[in-house]
Amino acid sequence: RTAFVANVSHELRTPLTVINGFLETMSDTPSLPAEQSHHFIGLMQKEGTRMQNLLADLLTLSRLESGKSPERSPIDLSGLARTLAEDGEALSTGRHEISINVQPGVWINGVYNDLYNGLSNLVFNAVRYTPAGGKINISLKEMPSENRFMLPPVYFAVEDNGPGIAAEHLPHLTERFYRVDKGRSRQSGGTGLGLAITKHAVAEHRSALQIHSEVGKGSEFGA
Repeated sequence: RTAFVANVSHELRTPLTVINGFLETMSDTPSLPAEQSHHFIGLMQKEGTRMQNLLADLLTLSRLESGKSPERSPIDLSGLARTLAEDGEALSTGRHEISINVQPGVWINGVYNDLYNGLSNLVFNAVRYTPAGGKINISLKEMPSENRFMLPPVYFAVEDNGPGIAAEHLPHLTERFYRVDKGRSRQSGGTGLGLAITKHAVAEHRSALQIHSEVGKGSEFGA
């Protein structure tokens, strides 16, 4: 708990320092050129949004970790996967080649918002950390099952040909605030909680996050 509070304090202190610094500058220099003032305001808005995202992720993670799950309902997982792909394309703005291989008609019983929050992190991370011109594949399929009396298991995956992640980092990726590259993660707007949320969201749906990555060849995140 002590480490968690220290991490949260650190994550909030950085944007607050930026905002307070710009406010002090604007207060001490009321005659700042309009262009510079607009630039400062834009940076403050960016840092404010970052704090809002952090607080939202903290609340989501806290509820998931508590085990208190909202009421479940039927979810069109094929439709959700296509929505995630569309959101990934919007974030990419044409910088990546995104392919979609989604099996139609896949439904499960679950919590839509939690699944969206969890699986969207996999898509958005692939877009954020794959260099422009890279390839991203989003897939969903039912897996073979020997039990004819149960619904077949389902596998959702996001694969990219980005820089990959060194093996020593893989066991720690779902830890809160763990970052492979701290500077790059903050620059991309990450809160450091995304994969922790994904881990708990898929566990809530009786699955587990699987990570395969090799430096120089890319990564696959699936559940």
